[in-house]
Amino acid sequence: IPNWFGEGTMRWWLMARGTFGGIAMCCYFTTLQLLPLGDGIVLATLYPAFTVIIARIALKEYLTVIKTSAVIICGGGAFLIAQPSFLFPKDTKAEKASDYAWIGYITAIAGSVSGAVVFVLIRRARSAHTFQHIWAWAWGSILASVILGNTVTTMSFPNASQWAQIVPMLLFGVTGHIMMSYAGRLAPAGLSSLMKSSDVLFAYIWEVLIFHQHV
Repeated sequence: IPNWFGEGTMRWWLMARGTFGGIAMCCYFTTLQLLPLGDGIVLATLYPAFTVIIARIALKEYLTVIKTSAVIICGGGAFLIAQPSFLFPKDTKAEKASDYAWIGYITAIAGSVSGAVVFVLIRRARSAHTFQHIWAWAWGSILASVILGNTVTTMSFPNASQWAQIVPMLLFGVTGHIMMSYAGRLAPAGLSSLMKSSDVLFAYIWEVLIFHQHV
């Protein structure tokens, strides 16, 4: 890799990819902090629908019946699994929303749109090396986190027990992002986002198997 930031016009596409990637990541974590889990997961996984629309406009990808049906099934399945409180009767024992839940709904939509833009930008900059995409995501996420952590919230240094949880999350997260960036360069943006949305299913499987929670 001669230049980690890319060369020529590719540099601007990678900078945009890093910027929107950082915004999407911060919006995702903010959403999960402010909204009940079901609401947050549903709204945070709407990005395939936005990706298909943006990819049709920006990349001229074909909007087939199969792809449209997959988006509808994907979104409908997420709603039925998560059972968000704004559509299903509220359970008195269910997790309560934060007083700032309205901010969570805004960040959820903003994060989904930003995530959709990321898939389109990865496809647009597909000639860039996979690790150039990862580097762009890394500095974009760090920059967005530092700004958010010193303005909206108060940042504190993790203790030893928190680091024990952060490091595995970091390793799995980076591995997943490398795979996503590699696949996004090869496959159409719409299909890539649909495959990525399967993380909702795996999240609930781990929730049952590891945390022994009922869903």
